[in-house]
Amino acid sequence: MRVYEENNRLVIADGTLTLWLEPWGENSFRVRMTKEAQMDAHDWALTEEVKMCPLQVECKEVDTTDPWYKGEEFAKYHQTGKVYTVKNGKITAVISPEGWISYYNQKGELLTEEYWRNRNRINRYCVPLRIDARAKLAVTRLSADVAKVMVPPSTTSTVSPVSTRLTGSTRQNV
Repeated sequence: MRVYEENNRLVIADGTLTLWLEPWGENSFRVRMTKEAQMDAHDWALTEEVKMCPLQVECKEVDTTDPWYKGEEFAKYHQTGKVYTVKNGKITAVISPEGWISYYNQKGELLTEEYWRNRNRINRYCVPLRIDARAKLAVTRLSADVAKVMVPPSTTSTVSPVSTRLTGSTRQNV
Protein backbone atom coordinates (compact mmCIF):
# COMPACT_ATOMS: atom_id res chain seq x y z
CA MET A 1 0.00 0.00 0.00
CA ARG A 2 1.35 3.41 -0.99
CA VAL A 3 0.11 6.55 0.76
CA TYR A 4 1.08 10.01 -0.47
CA GLU A 5 -0.15 13.60 -0.69
CA GLU A 6 -1.13 15.09 -4.04
CA ASN A 7 -3.12 18.26 -4.89
CA ASN A 8 -4.38 18.80 -1.31
CA ARG A 9 -5.60 15.20 -0.95
CA LEU A 10 -4.28 12.01 0.57
CA VAL A 11 -4.00 9.21 -2.00
CA ILE A 12 -4.03 5.54 -0.99
CA ALA A 13 -2.92 3.24 -3.81
CA ASP A 14 -3.21 -0.47 -3.08
CA GLY A 15 -2.89 -2.78 -6.08
CA THR A 16 -5.68 -1.81 -8.48
CA LEU A 17 -7.49 0.32 -5.88
CA THR A 18 -7.06 4.09 -5.67
CA LEU A 19 -8.69 6.08 -2.87
CA TRP A 20 -8.72 9.87 -2.50
CA LEU A 21 -9.35 11.46 0.90
CA GLU A 22 -9.65 15.22 0.64
CA PRO A 23 -10.91 18.07 2.81
CA TRP A 24 -14.37 19.19 1.68
CA GLY A 25 -15.11 22.57 3.16
CA GLU A 26 -14.78 22.92 6.91
CA ASN A 27 -15.20 19.86 9.16
CA SER A 28 -15.77 17.29 6.41
CA PHE A 29 -13.99 14.97 4.00
CA ARG A 30 -14.75 13.76 0.52
CA VAL A 31 -13.77 10.16 -0.10
CA ARG A 32 -13.56 8.78 -3.63
CA MET A 33 -12.48 5.31 -4.65
CA THR A 34 -12.00 3.46 -7.93
CA LYS A 35 -10.47 0.30 -9.34
CA GLU A 36 -10.00 1.98 -12.73
CA ALA A 37 -6.54 3.04 -13.95
CA GLN A 38 -7.45 6.69 -13.23
CA MET A 39 -10.01 8.39 -11.03
CA ASP A 40 -13.05 9.57 -13.00
CA ALA A 41 -12.56 13.26 -13.90
CA HIS A 42 -16.28 14.02 -13.44
CA ASP A 43 -17.34 15.16 -10.01
CA TRP A 44 -20.77 13.40 -10.20
CA ALA A 45 -21.62 14.43 -6.63
CA LEU A 46 -20.71 17.15 -4.17
CA THR A 47 -20.25 19.61 -7.01
CA GLU A 48 -21.01 22.77 -5.04
CA GLU A 49 -18.15 25.15 -4.39
CA VAL A 50 -16.75 24.85 -0.87
CA LYS A 51 -14.15 26.70 1.14
CA MET A 52 -10.64 25.44 0.38
CA CYS A 53 -9.07 23.97 3.53
CA PRO A 54 -5.45 22.80 3.75
CA LEU A 55 -4.80 19.09 4.27
CA GLN A 56 -3.25 18.33 7.68
CA VAL A 57 -1.49 14.94 7.68
CA GLU A 58 0.60 13.27 10.35
CA CYS A 59 2.40 9.95 9.95
CA LYS A 60 3.51 7.75 12.85
CA GLU A 61 5.43 4.47 12.81
CA VAL A 62 3.75 1.82 15.00
CA ASP A 63 4.51 -1.73 16.07
CA THR A 64 2.26 -4.19 14.20
CA THR A 65 3.82 -7.39 15.54
CA ASP A 66 1.24 -9.92 16.66
CA PRO A 67 0.96 -9.91 20.48
CA TRP A 68 1.65 -13.62 21.01
CA TYR A 69 5.29 -13.33 19.89
CA LYS A 70 7.65 -13.07 22.87
CA GLY A 71 11.43 -13.01 23.29
CA GLU A 72 13.39 -14.38 20.33
CA GLU A 73 10.21 -14.93 18.30
CA PHE A 74 9.30 -11.26 18.75
CA ALA A 75 12.68 -10.23 17.30
CA LYS A 76 12.28 -12.68 14.41
CA TYR A 77 8.72 -11.64 13.46
CA HIS A 78 8.82 -7.97 14.49
CA GLN A 79 6.96 -5.68 12.06
CA THR A 80 6.16 -2.00 11.91
CA GLY A 81 3.64 -0.03 9.90
CA LYS A 82 2.53 3.55 9.42
CA VAL A 83 -0.63 5.16 10.79
CA TYR A 84 -1.77 8.28 8.96
CA THR A 85 -3.90 10.87 10.72
CA VAL A 86 -5.71 13.41 8.53
CA LYS A 87 -7.47 16.33 10.20
CA ASN A 88 -9.92 18.86 8.79
CA GLY A 89 -11.45 21.11 11.42
CA LYS A 90 -13.55 19.00 13.80
CA ILE A 91 -13.18 15.68 11.92
CA THR A 92 -10.20 13.35 11.88
CA ALA A 93 -9.58 10.34 9.63
CA VAL A 94 -7.13 7.67 10.79
CA ILE A 95 -5.73 5.23 8.23
CA SER A 96 -4.37 2.01 9.76
CA PRO A 97 -1.25 0.25 8.45
CA GLU A 98 -3.57 -1.99 6.43
CA GLY A 99 -5.53 0.89 4.88
CA TRP A 100 -8.67 0.73 7.02
CA ILE A 101 -10.15 4.17 7.64
CA SER A 102 -11.79 5.33 10.89
CA TYR A 103 -13.41 8.73 11.41
CA TYR A 104 -13.48 10.63 14.72
CA ASN A 105 -15.11 13.85 15.90
CA GLN A 106 -13.36 16.68 17.77
CA LYS A 107 -13.86 14.85 21.09
CA GLY A 108 -12.04 11.75 19.81
CA GLU A 109 -15.30 9.75 19.64
CA LEU A 110 -15.52 7.21 16.83
CA LEU A 111 -18.10 8.25 14.20
CA THR A 112 -17.69 5.33 11.80
CA GLU A 113 -15.03 2.93 10.63
CA GLU A 114 -14.46 0.46 7.86
CA TYR A 115 -14.73 -3.23 8.49
CA TRP A 116 -13.38 -5.41 5.76
CA ARG A 117 -11.50 -8.64 5.39
CA ASN A 118 -8.75 -9.83 3.10
CA ARG A 119 -5.97 -12.42 3.09
CA ASN A 120 -3.12 -10.03 3.86
CA ARG A 121 -2.89 -11.51 7.37
CA ILE A 122 -4.15 -15.07 7.57
CA ASN A 123 -3.42 -15.42 11.29
CA ARG A 124 -6.83 -13.93 12.05
CA TYR A 125 -10.30 -14.39 10.58
CA CYS A 126 -10.06 -13.70 6.86
CA VAL A 127 -11.85 -14.43 3.60
CA PRO A 128 -11.13 -17.77 1.90
CA LEU A 129 -10.56 -16.22 -1.54
CA ARG A 130 -8.11 -13.53 -2.51
CA ILE A 131 -10.90 -10.96 -2.91
CA ASP A 132 -10.97 -7.93 -0.62
CA ALA A 133 -14.29 -7.45 1.12
CA ARG A 134 -14.17 -3.63 0.94
CA ALA A 135 -17.35 -2.38 -0.69
CA LYS A 136 -16.89 -0.37 -3.87
CA LEU A 137 -20.45 0.64 -4.76
CA ALA A 138 -21.48 3.76 -6.63
CA VAL A 139 -23.83 6.00 -4.68
CA THR A 140 -26.12 8.39 -6.55
CA ARG A 141 -28.27 11.23 -5.24
CA LEU A 142 -32.04 10.89 -5.85
CA SER A 143 -33.42 13.64 -3.65
CA ALA A 144 -32.53 15.64 -0.58
CA ASP A 145 -33.70 12.82 1.72
CA VAL A 146 -33.16 9.62 -0.27
CA ALA A 147 -29.94 8.04 -1.54
CA LYS A 148 -29.90 4.98 -3.78
CA VAL A 149 -27.01 2.55 -4.02
CA MET A 150 -26.30 1.32 -7.52
CA VAL A 151 -24.90 -2.22 -7.51
CA PRO A 152 -22.74 -3.13 -10.52
CA PRO A 153 -24.22 -5.84 -12.81
CA SER A 154 -21.43 -8.29 -11.98
CA THR A 155 -18.48 -8.36 -9.65
CA THR A 156 -16.09 -8.72 -12.58
CA SER A 157 -17.20 -5.52 -14.30
CA THR A 158 -15.65 -2.15 -13.64
CA VAL A 159 -16.98 -0.31 -10.63
CA SER A 160 -17.78 3.39 -10.54
CA PRO A 161 -16.12 5.62 -7.96
CA VAL A 162 -17.76 6.15 -4.60
CA SER A 163 -18.42 9.63 -3.23
CA THR A 164 -19.16 10.03 0.44
CA ARG A 165 -19.24 13.19 2.52
CA LEU A 166 -18.34 12.77 6.16
CA THR A 167 -18.93 15.66 8.49
CA GLY A 168 -17.95 16.10 12.12
CA SER A 169 -21.23 14.64 13.36
CA THR A 170 -22.95 12.75 10.53
CA ARG A 171 -22.34 10.69 7.42
CA GLN A 172 -24.11 11.54 4.17
CA ASN A 173 -24.13 9.41 1.03
CA VAL A 174 -24.53 11.55 -2.04
